[in-house]
Amino acid sequence: MIHHTSFGVREPKRVAQVIAELTQAIAVRAPTPPFPCDAWLVVAGDERGSFLEILPATAVFDPGAPLGIRQRSATSEPVSAHVLISAAVSGEAIRAAAGREGWRAEDLDTG
Repeated sequence: MIHHTSFGVREPKRVAQVIAELTQAIAVRAPTPPFPCDAWLVVAGDERGSFLEILPATAVFDPGAPLGIRQRSATSEPVSAHVLISAAVSGEAIRAAAGREGWRAEDLDTG
């Protein structure tokens, strides 16, 4: 089980709020420092302290940078992040939220 993951998006606040809605978690602004400006957390509120760290798409993990994160130029290129989380709402609610946000959603049979 993964209790924490970080990934970058173009609109961290918006993405964090929608994920919190779908997982019945809480979206909170991450403190700066140590998190980059405009980072958000989706906090599960479970006994393990699980949360998702939603960073600006311009944030890059770099062990040589102060606090381990540096900024890169803005880009619209896709990134190599994939996260599987459990939703606390129905598939219909997920599709409705995706439609409202202009995001792609599809049902897949992964066996």
